[in-house]
Amino acid sequence: MNRFKTCMIILTLCVASNLTAAKDKTKEEPISEFNKRPIDIFFFWGRSHEGRLQLHSDIWSGAIKFGYSVCDNIHYFEGFLNNESGRKLASMNIPHYCREDISTIFAIQQHAKISIAYPGAGFKTFRATGESIFNSIVAMPENNFVHSFPFIDGINCFKWDADEPVLERLLSCAETEQNYLYDIYKNGNRLAKRYQIDNYIKDYIIPIVAK
Repeated sequence: MNRFKTCMIILTLCVASNLTAAKDKTKEEPISEFNKRPIDIFFFWGRSHEGRLQLHSDIWSGAIKFGYSVCDNIHYFEGFLNNESGRKLASMNIPHYCREDISTIFAIQQHAKISIAYPGAGFKTFRATGESIFNSIVAMPENNFVHSFPFIDGINCFKWDADEPVLERLLSCAETEQNYLYDIYKNGNRLAKRYQIDNYIKDYIIPIVAK
């Protein structure tokens, strides 16, 4: 096994540990509950890429154009849900010097239909396999990267092309027919379980080592 592949496996195992810590919450939600989720799109981010800042700006600007409400503060979230009406989005800057426990992020994400995994300082982001995927539908940029278990647009995730407006694409995804949207959620949930560390070792690492 070459050094690069070994490093990538170690990184994936580290990310997969997040899912393992939260695997008691990967229980599949029934469609009746999923359809009642109040947040269409959830975006939690640090400023490791200026594109994240731009998307946050676009989300706020879109509130004027499309008429939805935005929550941008993790401490306002409960009040936001209880007091705002109509369509809702959440975009929260959580910098490295003010981390929140991952269980808090997961609890907020549980209310969202779609969670954005936007790349940071590198081309990939750990949010795709370690956070956004776990109890929501992950959305990410289209790319030609190889994953141990694939992310397929419209099957177990949503993707956007580099030349299309991200916000408009994701708002459209959130309006997908309910049964189809739920199928994507279910497939994503199954994919998340494959990235949990115990399953990842059994289904991916051991077969490689055995070769």
